[in-house]
Amino acid sequence: MNVYLFFEVLILCYCMVSTRSEAGYTIQVSTADLYQYRYLTNYGIPTPNSTHMLFRVRACNDAHVILRSSGKKEIEIVLGGWNNTISCLRTKVQGPCHRKYNGRVLNCKSYEEFLISWKDGRIMVGKTNSEFGSFRDLLLEYQLRKPLSGVKIGVSTGFGAAGKWMFEARSEAGYSIQVSTADLYQYRYLTNYGIPTPNSTHMLFRVRACNDAHVILRSSGKKEIEIVLGGWNNTISCLRTKVQGPCHRKYNGRVLNCKSYEEFLISWMDGRIMVGKTNSEFGSFRDLLLDYQLRKPLSGVQIGVSTGFGASGKWMFIAPAAGFERRFKNSPTMLDRQRNYSQRHNSQPSVEEIFQADMDYTRMSIKYGDIPCSLCCILPDRTKQYDCVQMYCLNRKHTCKNPVLK
Repeated sequence: MNVYLFFEVLILCYCMVSTRSEAGYTIQVSTADLYQYRYLTNYGIPTPNSTHMLFRVRACNDAHVILRSSGKKEIEIVLGGWNNTISCLRTKVQGPCHRKYNGRVLNCKSYEEFLISWKDGRIMVGKTNSEFGSFRDLLLEYQLRKPLSGVKIGVSTGFGAAGKWMFEARSEAGYSIQVSTADLYQYRYLTNYGIPTPNSTHMLFRVRACNDAHVILRSSGKKEIEIVLGGWNNTISCLRTKVQGPCHRKYNGRVLNCKSYEEFLISWMDGRIMVGKTNSEFGSFRDLLLDYQLRKPLSGVQIGVSTGFGASGKWMFIAPAAGFERRFKNSPTMLDRQRNYSQRHNSQPSVEEIFQADMDYTRMSIKYGDIPCSLCCILPDRTKQYDCVQMYCLNRKHTCKNPVLK
Protein backbone atom coordinates (compact mmCIF):
# COMPACT_ATOMS: atom_id res chain seq x y z
CA MET A 1 0.00 0.00 0.00
CA ASN A 2 1.22 3.51 -0.79
CA VAL A 3 2.50 4.95 2.50
CA TYR A 4 0.75 8.30 1.99
CA LEU A 5 -2.56 6.61 1.22
CA PHE A 6 -2.10 4.39 4.26
CA PHE A 7 -1.47 7.33 6.55
CA GLU A 8 -4.51 9.17 5.18
CA VAL A 9 -6.59 6.09 5.98
CA LEU A 10 -4.78 5.83 9.31
CA ILE A 11 -5.67 9.41 10.24
CA LEU A 12 -9.31 8.88 9.32
CA CYS A 13 -9.64 5.59 11.22
CA TYR A 14 -7.63 6.60 14.23
CA CYS A 15 -9.17 10.00 14.74
CA MET A 16 -12.65 8.50 14.72
CA VAL A 17 -11.84 6.50 17.87
CA SER A 18 -10.46 9.57 19.66
CA THR A 19 -12.57 11.89 21.72
CA ARG A 20 -12.02 15.60 22.23
CA SER A 21 -12.88 17.13 25.56
CA GLU A 22 -15.31 20.05 25.67
CA ALA A 23 -13.03 21.57 28.31
CA GLY A 24 -10.83 23.44 25.85
CA TYR A 25 -13.77 25.30 24.27
CA THR A 26 -14.17 28.06 26.85
CA ILE A 27 -15.14 30.92 24.50
CA GLN A 28 -18.76 30.97 23.33
CA VAL A 29 -20.11 33.42 20.76
CA SER A 30 -23.66 33.81 19.44
CA THR A 31 -24.55 35.22 16.03
CA ALA A 32 -28.04 36.31 15.04
CA ASP A 33 -29.96 35.67 11.84
CA LEU A 34 -28.20 38.71 10.41
CA TYR A 35 -25.40 38.63 7.87
CA GLN A 36 -22.96 40.85 9.77
CA TYR A 37 -19.49 39.75 10.83
CA ARG A 38 -18.55 39.64 14.51
CA TYR A 39 -14.78 39.82 14.86
CA LEU A 40 -12.92 37.69 17.41
CA THR A 41 -10.03 40.06 18.11
CA ASN A 42 -11.24 40.83 21.65
CA TYR A 43 -11.07 37.12 22.45
CA GLY A 44 -7.44 36.89 21.35
CA ILE A 45 -8.37 34.87 18.26
CA PRO A 46 -6.26 34.19 16.35
CA THR A 47 -3.06 34.52 18.39
CA PRO A 48 -0.10 36.30 16.74
CA ASN A 49 1.67 34.11 14.18
CA SER A 50 -1.12 31.53 14.31
CA THR A 51 -1.97 29.91 10.99
CA HIS A 52 -5.11 27.97 11.85
CA MET A 53 -8.30 28.03 13.90
CA LEU A 54 -10.19 25.13 15.45
CA PHE A 55 -13.84 25.76 16.35
CA ARG A 56 -17.31 24.32 16.71
CA VAL A 57 -20.56 25.74 15.39
CA ARG A 58 -24.23 24.85 15.72
CA ALA A 59 -26.41 26.28 12.99
CA CYS A 60 -28.95 25.04 10.50
CA ASN A 61 -27.20 26.70 7.55
CA ASP A 62 -24.95 29.56 6.44
CA ALA A 63 -22.14 29.66 9.00
CA HIS A 64 -19.80 32.28 7.51
CA VAL A 65 -16.14 32.86 8.42
CA ILE A 66 -13.99 35.68 7.06
CA LEU A 67 -10.19 35.87 7.14
CA ARG A 68 -9.13 39.50 6.67
CA SER A 69 -5.40 40.16 6.32
CA SER A 70 -3.49 43.35 7.10
CA GLY A 71 -2.97 43.67 3.35
CA LYS A 72 -6.76 43.95 2.97
CA LYS A 73 -7.03 40.54 1.31
CA GLU A 74 -10.28 38.80 2.26
CA ILE A 75 -11.16 35.12 2.23
CA GLU A 76 -14.80 34.32 2.89
CA ILE A 77 -15.78 30.76 3.78
CA VAL A 78 -19.41 29.69 3.68
CA LEU A 79 -20.22 26.49 5.58
CA GLY A 80 -23.57 24.92 4.76
CA GLY A 81 -24.86 27.64 2.49
CA TRP A 82 -27.81 27.29 0.15
CA ASN A 83 -29.93 25.52 2.78
CA ASN A 84 -26.96 23.46 4.03
CA THR A 85 -26.22 21.89 0.64
CA ILE A 86 -23.09 23.75 -0.53
CA SER A 87 -19.94 25.06 1.14
CA CYS A 88 -17.94 27.69 -0.67
CA LEU A 89 -14.63 29.57 -0.64
CA ARG A 90 -14.52 33.13 -1.98
CA THR A 91 -11.69 35.63 -2.39
CA LYS A 92 -13.97 38.57 -1.66
CA VAL A 93 -17.16 39.05 0.33
CA GLN A 94 -20.18 37.76 -1.59
CA GLY A 95 -17.94 37.08 -4.58
CA PRO A 96 -18.04 34.00 -6.79
CA CYS A 97 -17.12 30.61 -5.32
CA HIS A 98 -13.58 29.58 -6.26
CA ARG A 99 -14.02 26.23 -4.54
CA LYS A 100 -17.20 24.32 -3.72
CA TYR A 101 -18.17 21.31 -1.65
CA ASN A 102 -21.55 19.67 -2.18
CA GLY A 103 -23.08 18.08 0.89
CA ARG A 104 -24.54 18.73 4.34
CA VAL A 105 -21.94 19.90 6.88
CA LEU A 106 -24.01 21.66 9.59
CA ASN A 107 -26.54 20.44 12.13
CA CYS A 108 -29.37 22.41 13.74
CA LYS A 109 -29.24 20.40 16.97
CA SER A 110 -25.57 19.59 17.57
CA TYR A 111 -22.15 21.20 17.22
CA GLU A 112 -19.94 20.34 14.26
CA GLU A 113 -16.18 20.80 14.56
CA PHE A 114 -14.09 22.47 11.86
CA LEU A 115 -10.48 23.37 11.24
CA ILE A 116 -9.42 26.28 9.02
CA SER A 117 -5.76 26.67 8.07
CA TRP A 118 -4.08 29.47 6.10
CA LYS A 119 -0.44 28.47 6.43
CA ASP A 120 1.82 29.62 3.57
CA GLY A 121 -1.20 30.99 1.71
CA ARG A 122 -2.80 27.56 1.42
CA ILE A 123 -6.41 27.84 2.59
CA MET A 124 -7.71 24.52 3.89
CA VAL A 125 -11.16 24.01 5.41
CA GLY A 126 -12.25 20.70 6.84
CA LYS A 127 -14.19 18.81 9.46
CA THR A 128 -12.51 17.21 12.45
CA ASN A 129 -13.68 15.37 15.53
CA SER A 130 -10.20 14.39 16.67
CA GLU A 131 -8.32 15.44 19.77
CA PHE A 132 -5.37 16.17 17.53
CA GLY A 133 -7.16 18.93 15.67
CA SER A 134 -6.20 17.38 12.32
CA PHE A 135 -8.46 17.18 9.27
CA ARG A 136 -10.87 14.28 9.09
CA ASP A 137 -12.58 15.44 5.89
CA LEU A 138 -11.01 18.16 3.74
CA LEU A 139 -13.86 20.19 2.23
CA LEU A 140 -12.22 23.19 0.57
CA GLU A 141 -8.66 23.90 -0.52
CA TYR A 142 -7.26 26.92 -2.33
CA GLN A 143 -3.72 28.24 -2.88
CA LEU A 144 -3.18 32.00 -2.74
CA ARG A 145 -0.30 33.67 -4.54
CA LYS A 146 0.91 35.26 -1.30
CA PRO A 147 0.45 34.18 2.35
CA LEU A 148 -1.99 36.06 4.55
CA SER A 149 -0.48 38.21 7.30
CA GLY A 150 -1.95 39.95 10.33
CA VAL A 151 -5.13 37.91 10.00
CA LYS A 152 -8.36 39.00 11.70
CA ILE A 153 -11.26 36.56 11.85
CA GLY A 154 -14.96 37.28 11.83
CA VAL A 155 -17.97 34.96 12.07
CA SER A 156 -21.56 35.42 11.00
CA THR A 157 -24.79 33.61 10.28
CA GLY A 158 -27.88 34.79 8.44
CA PHE A 159 -30.09 33.79 5.53
CA GLY A 160 -32.59 32.16 7.87
CA ALA A 161 -30.23 30.86 10.56
CA ALA A 162 -28.70 31.99 13.86
CA GLY A 163 -25.62 30.29 15.27
CA LYS A 164 -23.76 29.24 18.41
CA TRP A 165 -19.96 29.12 18.17
CA MET A 166 -17.32 27.66 20.48
CA PHE A 167 -13.62 28.53 20.41
CA GLU A 168 -10.58 27.50 22.40
CA ALA A 169 -9.06 30.14 24.65
CA ARG A 170 -5.45 30.78 23.68
CA SER A 171 -2.94 32.43 25.98
CA GLU A 172 -0.03 32.51 23.56
CA ALA A 173 -0.56 28.76 23.25
CA GLY A 174 0.35 28.27 26.92
CA TYR A 175 3.52 30.37 26.89
CA SER A 176 3.26 31.72 30.44
CA ILE A 177 6.98 31.76 31.39
CA GLN A 178 9.05 34.67 30.11
CA VAL A 179 12.82 34.95 30.47
CA SER A 180 15.15 37.76 29.38
CA THR A 181 18.83 37.31 28.54
CA ALA A 182 21.30 40.17 28.19
CA ASP A 183 23.95 40.77 25.57
CA LEU A 184 26.24 38.57 27.65
CA TYR A 185 27.25 35.02 26.80
CA GLN A 186 26.32 33.44 30.14
CA TYR A 187 23.80 30.62 30.51
CA ARG A 188 20.67 31.12 32.57
CA TYR A 189 19.31 27.75 33.68
CA LEU A 190 15.59 27.00 33.67
CA THR A 191 15.53 24.56 36.60
CA ASN A 192 13.65 26.99 38.86
CA TYR A 193 10.85 27.10 36.30
CA GLY A 194 10.51 23.31 36.27
CA ILE A 195 11.96 23.09 32.76
CA PRO A 196 12.45 20.44 31.62
CA THR A 197 10.16 18.23 33.67
CA PRO A 198 11.59 14.87 34.82
CA ASN A 199 11.71 12.31 32.00
CA SER A 200 10.92 14.97 29.41
CA THR A 201 12.68 14.54 26.06
CA HIS A 202 11.76 17.79 24.31
CA MET A 203 11.30 21.52 24.79
CA LEU A 204 9.06 23.86 22.83
CA PHE A 205 9.87 27.57 23.09
CA ARG A 206 9.83 30.97 21.41
CA VAL A 207 12.65 33.48 21.23
CA ARG A 208 13.01 37.01 19.93
CA ALA A 209 16.60 38.01 19.21
CA CYS A 210 18.59 39.46 16.34
CA ASN A 211 21.23 36.73 16.47
CA ASP A 212 22.99 34.19 18.69
CA ALA A 213 20.24 32.51 20.72
CA HIS A 214 22.15 29.76 22.53
CA VAL A 215 20.66 26.70 24.25
CA ILE A 216 22.64 24.17 26.29
CA LEU A 217 21.52 20.66 27.26
CA ARG A 218 23.63 19.47 30.20
CA SER A 219 23.14 15.88 31.30
CA SER A 220 23.80 14.37 34.73
CA GLY A 221 26.66 12.48 33.07
CA LYS A 222 28.27 15.87 32.32
CA LYS A 223 27.64 15.54 28.60
CA GLU A 224 26.92 18.92 27.02
CA ILE A 225 25.11 19.76 23.81
CA GLU A 226 25.27 23.39 22.75
CA ILE A 227 22.85 24.66 20.13
CA VAL A 228 23.46 28.00 18.46
CA LEU A 229 20.44 29.50 16.68
CA GLY A 230 21.21 32.32 14.27
CA GLY A 231 24.89 32.63 15.03
CA TRP A 232 27.38 34.51 12.89
CA ASN A 233 25.03 37.47 12.42
CA ASN A 234 21.98 35.21 12.00
CA THR A 235 23.44 33.30 9.05
CA ILE A 236 24.41 29.93 10.58
CA SER A 237 22.90 27.62 13.20
CA CYS A 238 25.16 25.05 14.79
CA LEU A 239 25.17 21.96 17.03
CA ARG A 240 28.20 21.35 19.25
CA THR A 241 29.08 18.54 21.65
CA LYS A 242 30.92 20.89 23.98
CA VAL A 243 30.66 24.58 24.80
CA GLN A 244 32.30 26.69 22.10
CA GLY A 245 33.49 23.51 20.39
CA PRO A 246 33.42 22.80 16.66
CA CYS A 247 30.08 22.53 14.85
CA HIS A 248 29.10 18.90 14.23
CA ARG A 249 26.00 19.98 12.33
CA LYS A 250 25.29 23.26 10.55
CA TYR A 251 22.31 24.97 8.98
CA ASN A 252 22.84 27.93 6.66
CA GLY A 253 20.09 30.52 6.69
CA ARG A 254 18.32 33.14 8.78
CA VAL A 255 16.23 31.68 11.61
CA LEU A 256 15.82 34.58 14.08
CA ASN A 257 13.98 37.88 13.93
CA CYS A 258 14.75 41.09 15.84
CA LYS A 259 11.10 42.17 15.93
CA SER A 260 9.05 39.02 16.34
CA TYR A 261 9.16 35.70 18.15
CA GLU A 262 10.22 32.56 16.30
CA GLU A 263 9.11 29.17 17.60
CA PHE A 264 11.47 26.21 17.95
CA LEU A 265 11.31 22.61 19.10
CA ILE A 266 14.33 20.76 20.52
CA SER A 267 14.12 17.00 21.11
CA TRP A 268 16.74 14.68 22.65
CA MET A 269 14.81 11.40 22.79
CA ASP A 270 16.98 8.26 22.65
CA GLY A 271 20.07 10.41 22.14
CA ARG A 272 18.82 11.83 18.85
CA ILE A 273 19.19 15.61 18.99
CA MET A 274 16.68 17.30 16.69
CA VAL A 275 16.30 21.06 16.38
CA GLY A 276 13.67 22.65 14.19
CA LYS A 277 11.25 25.49 13.62
CA THR A 278 7.54 25.21 14.18
CA ASN A 279 4.75 27.76 14.01
CA SER A 280 2.06 25.18 14.64
CA GLU A 281 0.10 24.87 17.85
CA PHE A 282 0.48 21.12 17.40
CA GLY A 283 4.15 21.49 18.28
CA SER A 284 5.53 19.31 15.49
CA PHE A 285 8.55 20.18 13.35
CA ARG A 286 7.86 22.40 10.37
CA ASP A 287 11.51 22.67 9.27
CA LEU A 288 14.18 20.38 10.70
CA LEU A 289 17.39 22.42 10.99
CA LEU A 290 19.83 20.21 12.91
CA ASP A 291 19.86 16.45 13.49
CA TYR A 292 22.57 14.54 15.36
CA GLN A 293 22.69 11.05 16.89
CA LEU A 294 24.61 10.58 20.15
CA ARG A 295 26.07 7.23 21.14
CA LYS A 296 24.17 7.29 24.43
CA PRO A 297 20.94 9.05 25.44
CA LEU A 298 21.09 12.10 27.67
CA SER A 299 19.77 11.70 31.22
CA GLY A 300 18.92 14.16 33.96
CA VAL A 301 18.99 17.02 31.49
CA GLN A 302 19.31 20.62 32.64
CA ILE A 303 18.67 23.40 30.13
CA GLY A 304 20.22 26.83 29.95
CA VAL A 305 19.65 29.72 27.55
CA SER A 306 21.85 32.65 26.64
CA THR A 307 22.37 35.41 24.13
CA GLY A 308 25.40 37.58 23.48
CA PHE A 309 27.71 38.56 20.64
CA GLY A 310 25.78 41.76 20.03
CA ALA A 311 22.27 40.58 20.89
CA SER A 312 19.97 40.32 23.89
CA GLY A 313 16.90 38.07 23.87
CA LYS A 314 13.35 37.52 25.06
CA TRP A 315 12.31 33.90 25.60
CA MET A 316 8.90 32.29 26.18
CA PHE A 317 8.31 28.81 27.59
CA ILE A 318 5.29 26.66 28.38
CA ALA A 319 4.67 26.07 32.08
CA PRO A 320 4.72 22.33 32.89
CA ALA A 321 1.26 20.94 33.59
CA ALA A 322 0.90 19.68 37.14
CA GLY A 323 1.20 15.92 37.33
CA PHE A 324 1.67 15.67 33.56
CA GLU A 325 4.93 13.73 33.54
CA ARG A 326 3.78 11.44 36.34
CA ARG A 327 0.64 10.64 34.37
CA PHE A 328 2.39 9.83 31.13
CA LYS A 329 5.86 8.64 32.07
CA ASN A 330 4.82 5.00 31.69
CA SER A 331 2.83 5.49 28.49
CA PRO A 332 4.37 3.34 25.76
CA THR A 333 5.61 5.41 22.83
CA MET A 334 5.83 4.24 19.27
CA LEU A 335 9.57 3.76 19.61
CA ASP A 336 9.02 1.62 22.72
CA ARG A 337 6.77 -0.67 20.73
CA GLN A 338 9.09 -0.63 17.74
CA ARG A 339 12.04 -1.55 19.95
CA ASN A 340 10.12 -4.30 21.76
CA TYR A 341 8.88 -5.73 18.48
CA SER A 342 12.42 -5.76 17.09
CA GLN A 343 13.70 -7.63 20.14
CA ARG A 344 10.98 -10.26 19.89
CA HIS A 345 11.05 -10.77 16.15
CA ASN A 346 14.56 -9.68 15.22
CA SER A 347 13.09 -7.39 12.56
CA GLN A 348 11.53 -3.97 12.18
CA PRO A 349 7.71 -3.84 12.38
CA SER A 350 5.63 -2.80 9.43
CA VAL A 351 3.45 0.30 9.47
CA GLU A 352 0.37 -1.90 9.83
CA GLU A 353 1.81 -3.71 12.86
CA ILE A 354 2.72 -0.46 14.61
CA PHE A 355 -0.69 0.98 13.79
CA GLN A 356 -2.49 -2.06 15.23
CA ALA A 357 -0.47 -1.88 18.45
CA ASP A 358 -1.27 1.79 18.68
CA MET A 359 -4.98 1.27 18.15
CA ASP A 360 -4.94 -1.34 20.93
CA TYR A 361 -3.29 1.15 23.29
CA THR A 362 -5.73 3.88 22.28
CA ARG A 363 -8.70 1.72 23.17
CA MET A 364 -7.05 0.87 26.48
CA SER A 365 -6.42 4.57 27.19
CA ILE A 366 -10.01 5.53 26.53
CA LYS A 367 -11.29 2.61 28.61
CA TYR A 368 -9.27 3.70 31.64
CA GLY A 369 -10.06 7.38 31.21
CA ASP A 370 -6.57 8.34 30.12
CA ILE A 371 -5.68 10.65 27.26
CA PRO A 372 -4.45 8.47 24.39
CA CYS A 373 -0.78 8.95 23.56
CA SER A 374 -0.85 7.45 20.12
CA LEU A 375 -0.02 7.61 16.45
CA CYS A 376 -1.60 10.27 14.29
CA CYS A 377 0.25 12.29 11.69
CA ILE A 378 -0.71 15.24 9.53
CA LEU A 379 0.67 15.17 5.99
CA PRO A 380 0.13 18.75 4.82
CA ASP A 381 2.55 18.46 1.91
CA ARG A 382 2.97 15.22 0.00
CA THR A 383 6.29 16.40 -1.41
CA LYS A 384 7.82 16.17 2.06
CA GLN A 385 8.79 12.72 3.31
CA TYR A 386 7.24 13.07 6.77
CA ASP A 387 6.08 9.64 7.93
CA CYS A 388 5.13 9.72 11.57
CA VAL A 389 6.37 6.84 13.73
CA GLN A 390 6.09 8.35 17.19
CA MET A 391 3.78 10.48 19.29
CA TYR A 392 4.27 12.30 22.55
CA CYS A 393 1.85 14.35 24.61
CA LEU A 394 2.31 18.04 25.26
CA ASN A 395 -0.13 19.99 27.43
CA ARG A 396 -3.01 17.71 26.44
CA LYS A 397 -2.13 18.15 22.79
CA HIS A 398 -0.72 15.35 20.68
CA THR A 399 2.26 16.17 18.54
CA CYS A 400 4.31 14.12 16.15
CA LYS A 401 7.95 13.99 15.23
CA ASN A 402 9.11 13.41 11.70
CA PRO A 403 11.71 10.61 11.55
CA VAL A 404 11.09 8.64 8.39
CA LEU A 405 9.93 5.07 8.86
CA LYS A 406 12.46 2.68 7.36
